[in-house]
Amino acid sequence: MSGVRGTTGLLIQRKLRAGGLGSTPHWADSNWASSWPSSLSSPETNPPPPSSLLYVHWPFCARRCSYCNFNKYVVPKEQEDRALHDRMTECLVREARTLLALAGARAVRSVFFGGGTPSRMPPGSVRRVLEAAEEFGGLSGGAEVTLEANPAEVVGGGARLLRRFRDAGVNRLSLGVQSFQDSKLRMLNRDHDSSAAVKSLSLSSEVFPGRFSADLIFGLPGQTLAEWREELRTLMDGFSPRHVSAYQVRIGVFLQ
Repeated sequence: MSGVRGTTGLLIQRKLRAGGLGSTPHWADSNWASSWPSSLSSPETNPPPPSSLLYVHWPFCARRCSYCNFNKYVVPKEQEDRALHDRMTECLVREARTLLALAGARAVRSVFFGGGTPSRMPPGSVRRVLEAAEEFGGLSGGAEVTLEANPAEVVGGGARLLRRFRDAGVNRLSLGVQSFQDSKLRMLNRDHDSSAAVKSLSLSSEVFPGRFSADLIFGLPGQTLAEWREELRTLMDGFSPRHVSAYQVRIGVFLQ
């Protein structure tokens, strides 16, 4: 997911147009980034939206990927203890309730857990945030609940971890594959290799059949058009996800 990922952890968007659930995730709506503050204005001038979208940010990562400029905090797994999880979960639940109340939300039709690395969230934390959304009449009628997942966590936890997220209320995965080439994954400082990328897609299709997507990055230094076509071919011929997010890498100089 590109765009704004701030420190507050949550974004709410008004429903701007009618329509049911489709194969394209709701957060891909081009209007969302510019429209969400209007849902916090006075009910007298801006009636409560019929439904809202909720973005939840889990900011912890095991390492810093070279391309990522989202809000994140690198915390080694051995330091990511129960107390840290509990504090972050309490913050997210409080913000979900506060912002949904301010928005006058009557239903939540889509929740997206992004990061950071939300696949490092305890499934119980996911459940608590979804329970907070349910207090506002949401998550009914086929609401979409997406979790961004890192292939390393998916392979490490296996199908059992994915089933725990599913039981907590997740019904769609967004896999941060980024590349199927080991040299490119090392360039991006990812903590998985090409075999883990393939394995994570296999596990996702097993536990979330027809309900998973994948991210790929193109425009990497030295990448050829033929290599990019091969990336797409590997993904589409092998797994046929209903949605693919393709991101062009941005090379910049950052002053310190």
